[in-house]
Amino acid sequence: MFGGRCARKILIVDDSDVMRRVLKNLLEKNQEWTVNAEAIDGRDAVEKAKKLRPDLTILDFSMPAMDGLELAGELKRIDPKMPIVMLTAFKNESLNRKAYKAGVTWVLSKSEGIDRVYDFARILLRPHSPPAQLATQAEVLLPNPDRAFPRRRQPIFRTKEL
Repeated sequence: MFGGRCARKILIVDDSDVMRRVLKNLLEKNQEWTVNAEAIDGRDAVEKAKKLRPDLTILDFSMPAMDGLELAGELKRIDPKMPIVMLTAFKNESLNRKAYKAGVTWVLSKSEGIDRVYDFARILLRPHSPPAQLATQAEVLLPNPDRAFPRRRQPIFRTKEL
């Protein structure tokens, strides 16, 4: 409990013990949240999500048995409103599209810095705000580097037509 309110619950899913520990230490700096469960793979995460009903799930894309995309779909069947942040070392536009289609709220590249996970958790765990509105706020406040500089649709140099 924090200030008479129950702490917001976070589920961390990653097959790396080190990554789970780093994320847990980072997120538990905020006394309004608690990492109430950790899972080592997708199957473990589904069981824990059904039982514990987390307010936010942070998961890795690349895991054995069930990848982050499959897991996101399973988690959305359990709780369609649960925000999901997916971490990956392989971020690209194709993965982003697949992740959003699977129900991921936001995709973060591990190279963007692990501190951004805390920033997104802070936004996504605000009380009494719908997840879609929070995702929009996250996009405005913490712009995705892939979208920060739009790609040119036309080449910079044009060849002279004869």
